Amino acid sequence: MRMPPAPAAPPAAAAKDRVRVCVRVRPLSGDGETRAVTAAGAKIVLGGTHAGERSFAFDGVFGEAATQQEVYDKTAASLVARVFDGFNSTIMAYGQTGSGKTHTMGEPMDALAQSFSDAGAGVIPRALHEVCARARAAGGDDATVGLSYLEVYQEKLYDLLADEDGDGEALGVREDAAGHVVVPGLTEHAVAAASDAARLLHRGALRRKTGATKMNASSSRSHALLQVRVRRASGAVGKLVLVDLAGSERATRTGAEGARLREGIEINKGLLALGNVVAALAANEEDAAAARRHVPFRDSKLTRLLRDSLGGTAATWVVACVSPRASDAEETANTLRYASRARAVANVRVRHAVSETPEQQLIAALRRENADLKARLRGGGAAATGGAAP
Repeated sequence: MRMPPAPAAPPAAAAKDRVRVCVRVRPLSGDGETRAVTAAGAKIVLGGTHAGERSFAFDGVFGEAATQQEVYDKTAASLVARVFDGFNSTIMAYGQTGSGKTHTMGEPMDALAQSFSDAGAGVIPRALHEVCARARAAGGDDATVGLSYLEVYQEKLYDLLADEDGDGEALGVREDAAGHVVVPGLTEHAVAAASDAARLLHRGALRRKTGATKMNASSSRSHALLQVRVRRASGAVGKLVLVDLAGSERATRTGAEGARLREGIEINKGLLALGNVVAALAANEEDAAAARRHVPFRDSKLTRLLRDSLGGTAATWVVACVSPRASDAEETANTLRYASRARAVANVRVRHAVSETPEQQLIAALRRENADLKARLRGGGAAATGGAAP
């Protein structure tokens, strides 16, 4: 049985990485729309709200003409290299429904038809290509790549890459003896090339819950986390988590009813819990002399899964996606306030390694080989192993 990654104990003065935040403004759509957002250097100026004009500073601002490559170079490119050194990294897209989160991260349904170098390719396909290229350059004996894909839908976890026998079964989440958050039963698939990853990504996208609302014809109804784990022969284990959050929404604007309304309520609950976690972590960093505030990670499945990304050991980038329309100004203000608070959160830089006996390493290798042979017989070309830790 493969043991969970064991973080090395950080020294008393462990290096800290502040969560970095950039804002991306989607193009203004529709004739006669009034603009409320102006990008000025590393600042966003927002008008059209009850509070009047406000200015927000970030680690980067991408205007409406920004390319997908520019966003990737600023956020994800440096994080991929860290993963190969045994460090965890996270890239998270946040914003209201229809603000361009899935476009920024990459549309999984296009994974098979789109090359990573296409102008429209988002963060996920570009990151997967770079991870696989680095692993290939290092050699199969030195670096292996495993991929897991799950969604949080109405406060339940689902493995988007589960075999047909396990399709539809909700998974649990717990902490192991070392304090790591794990999802028992979550499968991890070995990938040797970006094409393997693309097939898995497309397969998972077919299962992810989506639906139409008045604000978005293909609205994500769940939070999705793609986890890429890199294992080195040295024992170093790094993890890259790519998060496409469902968008916050107001029923009065989306026109949601019935099942769509219930989905929207659960989406907002998860995002509220995430906001409360960020607020508590930020307060603890901003006033270190005050009594430590409780951080409510356990209030939702989403926040438990993101425990390492926020206030944990990962280097994290948040891409806050906003609409420039005046009619969206209040939602944009909420997104910018959340993003500003996230900048105060600090993570501790820790190099991760796996602790295994030679017998455990042999068993894990045989299991991967067996799963790979089964996958090849099915014509899938990618192996799967169970019990992945998120």
